[in-house]
Amino acid sequence: MPETLNSTGIEILKNDFEDVPDFSIYVPNRRRYLISFLLLFIDALALYYLHFYSLLPILSGTDGSTDNLIWYKLLFCFCLFGYILLFLDILLVAVMRRMASSRHRHCLIRLIITKNTLYIKIVLSLLLSALLLIFYEHFFEPVKEQIDDVVVSNSIFMVENLAYIVLSVAVFLLVLLFKTLVVMALKYKMHFSHYRERIEINNRHNDVLYMINRMTGREMYSDVKQWATWVFNLLSNNRSVLTRSCCRHFFNEEDTEKIFAMFDTNSDGSVALDEFISVFFGVIREKYFLNEALMQKSSLLSKLSFVLSCIFIPIGVFLSSAILGSTLYLKNYVSAISGAVLSLSFIFSSIAGEIFRSLIFIFCVRPFEAGDILKIDDKIMTVKELGLLYTSFSIDSLTNYIQNIKLMDKYIVNYRLSDVEEKVYRYTFDLFQFKSKLENLKKEITLKLAEDTKKYTGQFEISNFKNIDNNVVSVDIKIHFKINFQYIRGLIKNEDEFLFILENILKELALKNH
Repeated sequence: MPETLNSTGIEILKNDFEDVPDFSIYVPNRRRYLISFLLLFIDALALYYLHFYSLLPILSGTDGSTDNLIWYKLLFCFCLFGYILLFLDILLVAVMRRMASSRHRHCLIRLIITKNTLYIKIVLSLLLSALLLIFYEHFFEPVKEQIDDVVVSNSIFMVENLAYIVLSVAVFLLVLLFKTLVVMALKYKMHFSHYRERIEINNRHNDVLYMINRMTGREMYSDVKQWATWVFNLLSNNRSVLTRSCCRHFFNEEDTEKIFAMFDTNSDGSVALDEFISVFFGVIREKYFLNEALMQKSSLLSKLSFVLSCIFIPIGVFLSSAILGSTLYLKNYVSAISGAVLSLSFIFSSIAGEIFRSLIFIFCVRPFEAGDILKIDDKIMTVKELGLLYTSFSIDSLTNYIQNIKLMDKYIVNYRLSDVEEKVYRYTFDLFQFKSKLENLKKEITLKLAEDTKKYTGQFEISNFKNIDNNVVSVDIKIHFKINFQYIRGLIKNEDEFLFILENILKELALKNH
């Protein structure tokens, strides 16, 4: 994200996040019970009439007219489907009302059920209708010699196999429902595991920025750094640091504490200009790239849904055909198709393996998101876009594409997930001279780190001693730097500045680097 926004004002903060799962859950009222029970009673009467006064006389052979047999069976099947659908609706209404009173408001199972209620009811109703029709036809098998030859030639397949036709449709829809539930479960699981907390934190930070911007009474500049500098000078009355007493001139005590909880990263009771700018810009940057991550997540899930459809649809077709008794008919084509698939599998087997490993890496491991700043092989790069096979990175304003499977073997540092950066400064000293001044070196470094707690954590290590030729020792001095909102420019600047500080310390101690 550039430091200059695309428009004046804080448009990025005004926009809502893209593709955030909808957690609004409809809780049906009690009147729906009454309506469902009334329709259930009417449907039961229709089933009773169709069985005893329309179907049973024909199936038992007492009624010689068979012209409307197929229509009676279709109507009976439709009423049976409606009866089961209404029964499941009453059952799910009770379940949804029970879920509404539960403490776990965003339970994953609850969300999946409520977002697919109609789909689940239709599939289960078709399955139960088909099974009941199979039992029905077993006990009330039609007397075939009573059926006219013309009717047999036109509709005997529908008459005898209506239950299995319904069952095949139900199985096919069940396979697709399973695929839909897998994708939706993955979507919500990703949200709860990776995005919900980030969104909530960013929304709280945005509220603080809104509050500060409203206080100014001016439109935000397109240059974030310039705007943050102007706001800082206004709040601090052109002083070098912002204190609580300065903020209390513009905000009440509660709002002042919110501002310092957000901007005072080292909790020393003051906020410097660089600290204010980095946090201000970091909040906007976080929302910008969090929005990008949500949109890319939606794109990846769409691609994953397509891949799963290519797998589950053939399975559903095969199962449906097997139920209809068409498996033998399909065998003539299966041999030819399997030969083609086998030959293609040798060509695309490696790609399929890469896609599978990439899916695990992207959706399960998830080491980074769009907009994250990473360090890989000592190179600083920004994640631009995640793909099923490749991920694009911005390195020194150049776009680079790296295979996901190659990233699995890399040591990745994600600055969004890391609060501390370890910088190693390597020196070589005279062994005896270094040994005599080691404690003084530790004291001097401790004092320098304590002078600026906004940059340093105060922790450091002097380790990895290696004796080289002629009583020369190699030493690693590891300093822990703070990282605020992935502000890498400031981090690199702090690391470079500490190199000069370290050189001055060594000069004062008369420790010469060989």
